[in-house]
Amino acid sequence: MRQVVVKMSVALALVAAGYAVGRAQTSFSIVSGVVPAEQAKVTETGPWGEFHTYVDSGTTATAAVMTGYADIQPGQQIHAPHSHVDEEFMYLVEGSGKWTVGDKTQSAKAGDVLYAAPNVVHGLRNSSDKPLKFFVVKWRSR
Repeated sequence: MRQVVVKMSVALALVAAGYAVGRAQTSFSIVSGVVPAEQAKVTETGPWGEFHTYVDSGTTATAAVMTGYADIQPGQQIHAPHSHVDEEFMYLVEGSGKWTVGDKTQSAKAGDVLYAAPNVVHGLRNSSDKPLKFFVVKWRSR
């Protein structure tokens, strides 16, 4: 019995140490305040349009967070439907499109908010003859 208690104590100590080291190695580059539009970087471009990244780092409450703004040309999409471990919200600022989630496709327009849960296949295609603009927040919890 004593060996079991010692082994469990050592295992718990190793887990706690690993957690502490992981937290200490995480750097947070965002602080409370304003992220000026001038600081956003164009991080993706193509015939489909442009993507501007505002924040792409961890925070005190997330393992990773990304915020950005996309300008998608008519009939285009940034990429094919995909999935990832992050949660994601998109706010359509201008235009309209087709939002695919799993095996369903829905129409979405300016003012709508789109959500994709972790590991759910999703994608957005501009279905109009005008640019589609959206703001996105994607994060992974600790």
